[in-house]
Amino acid sequence: MIEDKTGTKNHSEQLNRYLSEINKRKSFQGNILPIYFKTGDQSDYSDIHKNGYIRFSRQDFLATLNYGEKLGIENSIFQDYYTFLQGIENDVNSYNILPVNNWIWKSWTGFFIELQKKLEDGGWDYVPNPSRGFMGFWWHSNEGEECSQYLQLEESKLCFKIWVGDPKKYRSFRQKWHDKIVDESNKHALEVIKPPRFGSGKYMTVAILKGDYRRKNNSGVLDLEQTIDLLKKVECILDEAVK
Repeated sequence: MIEDKTGTKNHSEQLNRYLSEINKRKSFQGNILPIYFKTGDQSDYSDIHKNGYIRFSRQDFLATLNYGEKLGIENSIFQDYYTFLQGIENDVNSYNILPVNNWIWKSWTGFFIELQKKLEDGGWDYVPNPSRGFMGFWWHSNEGEECSQYLQLEESKLCFKIWVGDPKKYRSFRQKWHDKIVDESNKHALEVIKPPRFGSGKYMTVAILKGDYRRKNNSGVLDLEQTIDLLKKVECILDEAVK
């Protein structure tokens, strides 16, 4: 049984419903291999495995198609699909070779996937908003009953964020955490600034790192190691502010 996903994700308990429906058919009981075939990318696959599915990724399919290519398959449908999938893979990995100012949409996907691995933390997705939306990555959360703090990348912007449960405390917590983060950042020789305007809601940006957090080499291409070092430094700032 194959659930084919491209740019969308599983939702509405659909995986469990599909498997339950097939399990009702006596001829299939005990002989079902549920496959989650994903040619796009998503941040979290834990729900896939929890529902008993095995993920078959774009990289898995490309490995199969690479084998076919070596065998000399010339079928036009095979070649077109192989070129299509390889194009997606190249775009996702373009963060490694394109100057950071020339990144395309999928460069962010590849970058955030790599950050997830390196930081062993976080989630990412497209975040819609009234303008055009952005690719976001969030991690290093400190959970609190009244107020939680976490870090979020909004493409080239690094934000210090808070969640506040009580609307009556939006303003006080927002100012409190802005001040604390500015103080700690100064101790670490990193300049953070006030957002263009303070929001007022459960999720608020209280400070922004000045400039682009991505470090680059002389060619303008991402220096991943130095970028990770900076993100670790920002984690320390948040940790110290929480104490």
